Amino acid sequence: MAKHAAGVAATEQLRRARLKQEPSHTAILKVYSLLMADGNRAPVEILDADFAASSLPGAALGWNSTLEELGTEGVDRNSLTYALRPELKNLQPPTRLIWGDKDIEGPPSLAQEMAALAPRARCEVVRDAGHLVWLDQTEHCLTSIPGYVGGQSRICSVSAFQ
Repeated sequence: MAKHAAGVAATEQLRRARLKQEPSHTAILKVYSLLMADGNRAPVEILDADFAASSLPGAALGWNSTLEELGTEGVDRNSLTYALRPELKNLQPPTRLIWGDKDIEGPPSLAQEMAALAPRARCEVVRDAGHLVWLDQTEHCLTSIPGYVGGQSRICSVSAFQ
C-alpha cells in the first residue's frame, strides 16, 4: 500500500505541475517516469506523440480536469477500481489482465482480485513493469500477447482506473 500512497502523492504532484505549466517534453517524460518502472524505456515516438496531443486545443483542460477530480480531497481513488467489479462476473470471453509489479496506481493484488471475479480471466503480473506494462516490458508483451490472442481469446490490458 505504500506504493499506492506514493501514486496518490505523485498524481497530486502532477496535477499541481500541470496546472502551472504548458506541456513540454520534460513534463511528459516526468509523467512517464511516474507511470513506468523505468521512464527511459518510453520510446521517443510515444513521447513525441503525447507531446503533440497535449498541445491540441482543449487537451490541457481535459487533462487538468481529470487530475483535479483524482486529486480532490475526499475523492476515494480506490472506489474507481471497484466500479467494474459487479460487472466482472458477466465477462465471458477468456481475458488476461496484465499488470506491472511496480504499478504505483494500484498493486497487482487489484488485478488478481478482478481476475478471480471474472469466470474466464487470469492475471499476469509482469516483473519490472509499472502502470504502462507494454512500454516497460515491450519484448515480453510482444511474445506473450500473440500466443494468447492467437488462441481465439481476447486480451484486456487494464489499469487501476479502468
